[in-house]
Amino acid sequence: MDQCFIRDQFACLTASHDELLEAAALLETFDLPALAALLDQPLVAMPPELIAAGVICRAGLEFRLDPAVQADVQQILQQAPERQRALAGRAAAHYAQRLTKPDLHDREALEATAMHYVEQYCELLIQQEPTGLADALADLPLDAVKNPHYQYLLRYYRGLSFGLVEQYAAARAEFRDLLGEAALEDGLRARLLNSEGTFARLQGDYQQARDSFQASHNLWRRLGNPAREGLALMNLGILSYYLQEYTGAERQLTTSLELFHQVENVHWQAMAWTNLGLVARDLGHWERSLTAFRQAAAIFERDGPIDFLAQVTNNIAEVELLQGQFERAYAHFQRALEQMCTRTYAVDAQLGLGLIRQAQGDDTAALTHYRAALEIVQALGRREIVAQVQYRIGHAEQRRQNPALALRHYALAVEAIEAARATTSDESLQISIMGRWQQVYEAAILLCLERGNFACAFDYAERARARAFADMLARHNPSLKPTDAEPITAREAQALLPDGTVLLAYVATGLNNPENALLKACDPQVRACLETPARLLLLAVTASETRAHDCALNPNVFQASSPYLADGQRFLAPNLLRRVYRALIAPVADLVAGSQQTVIIPHGPLHQLPFAALLDEATEPLLEHGPNLSYAPSATVLLRAGRSLAQPTDLCLAVGYDGGSDRKLRHVEPEAATVAAICGGDAAWHGHTGIQRQLRSEVGRYRWLHFACHGEFDHDDPLRSWLEIGPGEKLSAADVLAHYQLQAELVTLSACRSGLSRVLRGDEPMGLVRTFLRAGARAVLVTLWMVEDISARLLMEHFYTTLLTQQPSDPATALRAAQRYLRQLSTAEIAEWLAGKGEPLPEHVKAEPTAQPFANPIFWAPYVLVCGGLPALTSS
Repeated sequence: MDQCFIRDQFACLTASHDELLEAAALLETFDLPALAALLDQPLVAMPPELIAAGVICRAGLEFRLDPAVQADVQQILQQAPERQRALAGRAAAHYAQRLTKPDLHDREALEATAMHYVEQYCELLIQQEPTGLADALADLPLDAVKNPHYQYLLRYYRGLSFGLVEQYAAARAEFRDLLGEAALEDGLRARLLNSEGTFARLQGDYQQARDSFQASHNLWRRLGNPAREGLALMNLGILSYYLQEYTGAERQLTTSLELFHQVENVHWQAMAWTNLGLVARDLGHWERSLTAFRQAAAIFERDGPIDFLAQVTNNIAEVELLQGQFERAYAHFQRALEQMCTRTYAVDAQLGLGLIRQAQGDDTAALTHYRAALEIVQALGRREIVAQVQYRIGHAEQRRQNPALALRHYALAVEAIEAARATTSDESLQISIMGRWQQVYEAAILLCLERGNFACAFDYAERARARAFADMLARHNPSLKPTDAEPITAREAQALLPDGTVLLAYVATGLNNPENALLKACDPQVRACLETPARLLLLAVTASETRAHDCALNPNVFQASSPYLADGQRFLAPNLLRRVYRALIAPVADLVAGSQQTVIIPHGPLHQLPFAALLDEATEPLLEHGPNLSYAPSATVLLRAGRSLAQPTDLCLAVGYDGGSDRKLRHVEPEAATVAAICGGDAAWHGHTGIQRQLRSEVGRYRWLHFACHGEFDHDDPLRSWLEIGPGEKLSAADVLAHYQLQAELVTLSACRSGLSRVLRGDEPMGLVRTFLRAGARAVLVTLWMVEDISARLLMEHFYTTLLTQQPSDPATALRAAQRYLRQLSTAEIAEWLAGKGEPLPEHVKAEPTAQPFANPIFWAPYVLVCGGLPALTSS
């Protein structure tokens, strides 16, 4: 539609009326001075021919356009954003100037009119020319505005103008002051929160960003504003994308796009398409990504702002780079830099240009671009991308054979990551931040090993591993200080380890996961610059030394074909057990053989590996001639963040439930009763109702807790993993977190797959083990796969019998003794044991008297002891 269409409807209209109609359409109702101000020329009277034709009508003491004409002209204005913005600016200036006159009789109404146009002008600037907002506010005479609500709105725009010219700290300071105003209306508060979240994200303050976006989203939903609700949700999606939580990001961004379609907000649709394109790109879906970017570009080319178009141009260039189209990508990066009105995303363009040069083999030229990016980052305080820039500089220097300089930049990248991490106490965000940047730590570890600095490699490995786990334990242990969760160094670990104890800390680099899917799809030359080599490393620490070995295995061979099949049974083929022993244990066989205790700190898929079953050169399992084995999430958790326990008043509480009428687990309730009897008959609850409530009030009294029952691990939501402790009662990991305060030296979960965890990026295991250690247990005895209940009962009876004879008690020694006992039991001994309980030998147990039916590791190897502190280790 254009002005010709309107002129065809009214014979009195000519091209000379076009500007007047546009000014009148923007003003809605107007008088002569207002219309003259927008036309920027004197106007003595309204054109009589327009009044006569009904194009302009009287509205009391003012005028207005015919409603149909006004609607048509407003639609035309929306297609000419620069003219629309200029007219809105003149209207805002005119009414603000009128507000400065003394002795106004209609001040309240005039102030409302003035602020209506000021707000319209500011919103158009934000969409079309965001960097112009500060100058526009400075040019308007707004000191005469008295209404507190309008003053708050102007303060909001002033704060936003700081952020739009990259003064993030100044913007957030203004927002913090304004959010403290109790009289702030909910709508403006919601806008403030959304803007505060945006600048917090750019400064790397992720917890504040998420909290602000979520609060804004909740307010807009309550206020019934789907457009603004969608905007806050889109920003949550952008944050999720940045933290590589792609499933959540895609869900949030898609929902926001639906809301923008619902309200027909094309500008925000383009923003949503831009970010959906980034998600598709990172997942390696090039065409889907480019389609989304092109949809966004078409809108920004038509409506602006040019800075947003520049971001999309940059995004398209990144896809072309990943596809190996270097010349096209270079041209698009250069065009993006020319289009950009601000420097915020010039960092990304410089990184892209540098990566092109690296892929072409010119690391020196790449460094020119990377250093340009660093200069911009430091000037803007855009802390969320500092680590990436420092990492790229380090990588280029390493390829230029400058290892010391490369390691310095990797160290600076790690400092930036940990500075961002320090701003949040939220566990999920801590995990996401560390997971986002594992590649930086891996590069530092590999370079330290290359230089022969094993202690430094161990230090970086601890800084990368289970950090949120250590923080969580320290936060909930009143005997610990926050500094006790700081990563332990190799030197400190050596000083704290008892004689006779060996720490085997494994590190897997270059693991395949959904977050690096784009690497598998991208050009080989680019992949070589982005991908960390897949290596499996061993760092062995004793009281006297630190060693390192490359295990010469790709850690991805340990990955399960599906996360739902990720239990340890897949490792039990004898050839595999021998091969893994040679790779993971043989390099330090002398240390292991000379130790009393070996503590395994697994990494990635090794969390499911039953180390006790590994077969040595004589085809004997490590269990047989090796030391006592236990596991720990990290050396920091083991040696520094473990609990200092009060002495419980009672020895043991045993809980057993066979699952009800089908009695598939016939031996679990007798197991619980026998454990209680072995331990002095303290308590045995089995098959009762109301156990959940009793447990909450009783568990803190006991030194040992034993659960014999059915269990289930939930990979999709580990906090929903559960133990079936009574009729209709399931004790979930979430229940333990919420309600349990333990003083237990040991918690035994004699249930199927109770030791499985979903290992998140940053090597954070999530499951029942984590929750019981968080609740206060010093050690947890669990299973890595489904266990047979007769063998479980036999093992547990021997375990507790051994445990009671020790002074002090040592769960690792008792577990090894129980596993060896179970492995060597003959059919005759099992039959005798069952006969003493009035039960026959089951059909699935071999009938030959001398046979050893439980010698296969499938029966004894699933049991592992996970320690949450050094007190769980004692010398045998």
